Amino acid sequence: MGLGEAPLLRQCTFSLWSDTDAMVAYAHSGAHKHAITAAYKNDYFAESMFVRMRVLAMTGLWLGKRYGVSREVQHG
Repeated sequence: MGLGEAPLLRQCTFSLWSDTDAMVAYAHSGAHKHAITAAYKNDYFAESMFVRMRVLAMTGLWLGKRYGVSREVQHG
């Protein structure tokens, strides 16, 4: 999924991972490792931000499985 405030000029990626180990293994291997190395070497990024988020609730259909609200968000 591509995200960006100016989609043709400023791209980013958004990925869902089953766990942190799978995410780190992908980030540090293969084509992704080569792309990141080239990006930093050639100064391709105007800015960068790496964020880990936690899903609080899901609704809808994902890969054939229906999800309802998984839990209430508690404030305070």
